Amino acid sequence: MSDFPKQFVPDSEKNEEWCEKNIKAIVAELEQSNAEGSTSSYDKDVRNYRLYNGDLIYDDYSYVTEQYKMTSPATMGNYPLSKNKIELFSLGSEITESSK
Repeated sequence: MSDFPKQFVPDSEKNEEWCEKNIKAIVAELEQSNAEGSTSSYDKDVRNYRLYNGDLIYDDYSYVTEQYKMTSPATMGNYPLSKNKIELFSLGSEITESSK
């Protein structure tokens, strides 16, 4: 983790040098997270949307099914337990909005 300058300082102490240190720390943090292969929030949103709609791509979950370079005899399956509750909640909010 990169070293960020102190953030809770008075505005009078936030000069150009302080800004440059922040920018360099942010760039270093982003480069480190990209080098580690972390998944962006957009990719996570897309994966969760696909999963919600029943489109399970097994490669997205290989870190669960293939540990220690060994394939597990169990397989992944999609059991949409919360989908009905989410749809019921959204339907209920649509009904209450339409009755207003």
